[in-house]
Amino acid sequence: MARNDYYFGWIEACLLYGGAFGASEKAIYCQRYGLSEPSASRHQVTFADHYQRASGVVFARSADGRLQGGRLTPMNELPRTPIFDSTPSLERWLEDCFSGTRFFNIEILREAPEPSIVRAIIRSIKTKTPLSIDYHSRRQNSRRTISPHTLIKIAGRLHIRAFDHSRNDFADFVLSRITKTTADVGSVFIDGHQDEAWRCQETLVVKATDATSEGVKLDFGLDASGSRSFRVRTPLVQYLIDEMDEAYSPPVRVMRRP
Repeated sequence: MARNDYYFGWIEACLLYGGAFGASEKAIYCQRYGLSEPSASRHQVTFADHYQRASGVVFARSADGRLQGGRLTPMNELPRTPIFDSTPSLERWLEDCFSGTRFFNIEILREAPEPSIVRAIIRSIKTKTPLSIDYHSRRQNSRRTISPHTLIKIAGRLHIRAFDHSRNDFADFVLSRITKTTADVGSVFIDGHQDEAWRCQETLVVKATDATSEGVKLDFGLDASGSRSFRVRTPLVQYLIDEMDEAYSPPVRVMRRP
């Protein structure tokens, strides 16, 4: 990805979610990327040309061909799918532009892992040194030796995917449940390239129930048949599919594709 393409994803987000890239957006853009106003203006002009060629979107211009009002104002429909891979999600863009004023992200927060635990895991991944950890699972507390390879945030929690030396298999560990780490230089690090399950994907289906309203279908982006499918790595399926509880009736079902 070209360096400008990395920046351009944020400008595209302003068009997709806010409808324009003007003075207020440019000020945030400069602050976010440490750019001067002249640099941001050059980016804006280059973006307009690139985006118009890629998407067919035309921007409002004055008689001399300059961007009208020094801002990017689309004159026709924007593509639904972003052009740039670096375009941030709606939530990330709202946090950049409106956090604490006109956008609030309110959730029941899970306990964040201790920074010392995170440092040890990052160091383990970078140096390929196994870790001995104290881990609190749902059933018991135990001492494990692991070789971590990937961090994942799913269902509101941070996990690591790692080789569990005691079980001789790859498994997932919740970071907030790790209370102590020690480098285990006496063990051989097992690389994530050997994690065959991690390389596999499954198709999951989000499906409406008889009680699903039209509003809920819109929430989940369901099609005319009342379903939507997506791909996910096999070890993560367990965190996304429904484990039905008699006391809970969910608005939609998430299941493996038959």
